[in-house]
Amino acid sequence: MSATLLAPPEAALEWELMSIAAFDGMIRQIQADQYRRVQRARELAAEVERVTESSTSRERDMATRSFVAELATTLGQHEVAAARLVAEAERLTGPRAATLDALGAGDLGLTQVRSVLELTRDLPADVADQVEAVAVAAAAAAVADGTASTNADLRRRMRRARERMHPEPLADRRARAAEDRRVCVDAAPDGMAWLSVFLEAERAVAIEHRLELLAGRAPAGDGDVGDDDGHGDGDTRIRTQRAADLAADLLLAGTLSDDERTRADIATPPAPCSLGST
Repeated sequence: MSATLLAPPEAALEWELMSIAAFDGMIRQIQADQYRRVQRARELAAEVERVTESSTSRERDMATRSFVAELATTLGQHEVAAARLVAEAERLTGPRAATLDALGAGDLGLTQVRSVLELTRDLPADVADQVEAVAVAAAAAAVADGTASTNADLRRRMRRARERMHPEPLADRRARAAEDRRVCVDAAPDGMAWLSVFLEAERAVAIEHRLELLAGRAPAGDGDVGDDDGHGDGDTRIRTQRAADLAADLLLAGTLSDDERTRADIATPPAPCSLGST
């Protein structure tokens, strides 16, 4: 740090960015090693609990729960977070070992690793391996070119490979996935919360499109379309704030005045081609 204080700002900035990248690489190596140690600790815990191949599923489940609770206490985490770590470690030291190696090599970051785990879940083993290979190869190629692969880019590549090679028709998978439709509320700081709705992609895109139209239009009686600088009627909200307020109004009250002005515009919403790419 003291050396950079005497260097020109451009050189000092380059040094700091190089240091940040080096630390990031070390963090990825540590994360990979942590996964390996979590799996090893789970295996040792199973030995302590005398779990063998002949043990019942209930005995195995009890041993896993006991280990998750102990790990949560060790890390000062909620058991849900510890359970996720254990589940990820099991897959990364097993069928997704190539992804773990890429994490340790610094080619993949933790967010990308979790994308690989997500998009290879519930796939036949050979298809999952090929989808994983797409991500690992893309990440390695980016590093070789001196660039960094983004999570969005990896997800797009994996999704294309997944759809191309998946043995089950999309219509069947969609029908099964639609059974999990639900609404979730996640608490946020400062008296706020996130409201999310899991539903069919085209409905989600249509909802977003309608909210954008409603948020961008001028209030009734005003001929000008609103923009992010507010409206001429004294409304100082930006478009994203208006969209959030309109979504809440529609869900709570069900209707909006002067709504016919946007209904015709949502008859053919944009295709949901970009969903799931981030």
